[in-house]
Amino acid sequence: MKNIRLFGNGLLLLSLLSFGACDHNNENVKPDPGNELKGDYERIMKGRADSKGVPFEISKIVLTGNTLAIDVAGGCSADDFKTIWNGVVLLSYPQQINLVVANESNNDSCQPKGSYTLQVDLKKLIGDSFNPTDFMVTVSNGSKVADKVVDENGNVSNL
Repeated sequence: MKNIRLFGNGLLLLSLLSFGACDHNNENVKPDPGNELKGDYERIMKGRADSKGVPFEISKIVLTGNTLAIDVAGGCSADDFKTIWNGVVLLSYPQQINLVVANESNNDSCQPKGSYTLQVDLKKLIGDSFNPTDFMVTVSNGSKVADKVVDENGNVSNL
């Protein structure tokens, strides 16, 4: 009986150690170094409720392989736009990531009438250990409260 109790305690301890060794925080998933980090994401998401920022529309989103193409209308230059990830992978099925598109133009004399396609390499963004087509991606408009979701099949819907 004593051997069974010791075996049971050993099995319980081994289970707890193996569970604790799992990477639950996805610390290997980092924001793309070329993108701004979480502080900018949160600043833009808070500011859009007050309509702060240069107004624009997200007219179309297409997921093709690792590339997310975001068509925007209302800017002066494609260089004015930033696509920012908050650095978090939501562990659901399918997994989810949140992006915000912001127009950070400082050109007050511009009449924003341009249309541009922004390209986001999701593999570069979330890392090589993930398949971007297994993710649902929420793309938020940084100039107003308007969000779109692209699922793992490429279907787009409004939130």
